[in-house]
Amino acid sequence: MKKVFVICALLLTAASAVYAQKKNVTKAQYFLEDALMDPKHVNYERADMAWGFIEQAMKNPESVNMAKTWNVAGNLKVIYSNKMLMDRSSTGNMDYDAFFDLQYDIVTFFSRCDSLERLPNKKGEVKEPEYRKNNLELIKTPRQNLLIAGSQYVNTDVNRCIKFLDLYFSTFSDPFMAELNFESTDTMKYDAYYILGNAYEQLKDTAKVIPAYEQAVNSETYGKNACFGLMQIYKNRGQNDKWLEYCELGVKKFPNEPVFSKVLLGNYIENKRWDDALKIADLLIKNEPDDEWAYYNKGLIYFESNRANEAYDVFLQTIKIKPDYLEAYAAAGKAAWKVADTSKDKNVTKDYYNKAIEMFEKARELSPDDATTWGYSLYACYNNIGNTTKAKEFAKYLKQ
Repeated sequence: MKKVFVICALLLTAASAVYAQKKNVTKAQYFLEDALMDPKHVNYERADMAWGFIEQAMKNPESVNMAKTWNVAGNLKVIYSNKMLMDRSSTGNMDYDAFFDLQYDIVTFFSRCDSLERLPNKKGEVKEPEYRKNNLELIKTPRQNLLIAGSQYVNTDVNRCIKFLDLYFSTFSDPFMAELNFESTDTMKYDAYYILGNAYEQLKDTAKVIPAYEQAVNSETYGKNACFGLMQIYKNRGQNDKWLEYCELGVKKFPNEPVFSKVLLGNYIENKRWDDALKIADLLIKNEPDDEWAYYNKGLIYFESNRANEAYDVFLQTIKIKPDYLEAYAAAGKAAWKVADTSKDKNVTKDYYNKAIEMFEKARELSPDDATTWGYSLYACYNNIGNTTKAKEFAKYLKQ
């Protein structure tokens, strides 16, 4: 009998503990409702009393798994959050750390409440959630504030930034929020991926930077930054194929951003991909009709692909845009010289030698001390048209 008595006593003690914790939740619910009797004038003393009871219930194993516990806790956090916003509107001050912590708690508490409501009962039945409809409305703004928190902390506390963004991203797959379909409706998610990637970049965690930036390239605001960031990562790793992949993606997704086109153009020229290079040069010219750099490189492409006549014309266009472009004059001279050398028509040959001389003389005017740009070229061109008098003037530049 003694053993039975002990067992009964233990059972009674456990039952009493469960009852006590349920009673705390009931009291917290009562004071919460009392605090909100007049929503325009919340009774914060009653709210604090409710919090005192629910805080105990949240820690006790007998009530921690009750959906009602987390529903009451979440609603109290909403009350405190709204109070902070009202205080800010009147004072202009706010403890943002505390405010963002409230947003984190609201999302966490309501999510936990819903997960507990979705648990099957002893009969294996899952009842219709009691709190979901109301809590989904309450969660929308705090959830968005998680992203704001991430952006606030990215340059000051990256670990805190990651904490808020991790919860933000979890909302895309949380069954509690499934009907809100944040995956499709949240237009800020790609911005969030960039902020997250930036945080991991500061921690030098490249393995986590890459997948974040891969998503962030779809951001209208930060997509180009993410794309360029991926290029830098792969350049540092020596993975030229991946560098090229994201450079080409940058040109495709951000055609009006010249940095991608210019870097890619340089790569194509270096690898003698003349047709591809020409397309990029034309894209640059289309977007920036007065970009002398684009015209100059288009001329180089023509020259290197044995289209000297076209190269000469493009170099002239370059000079029209920038009349003091020394390199363009020298390049135009070389293009004209090449046309003259390769033409079988004597008149064309003579004409283009004169054009070449004109360009090299312009280069000489612009930079009289830079004989490497025009010295030997003038000697050769004058000599080739039979003007030996002028050729002698430049004979000192004759290559050995």
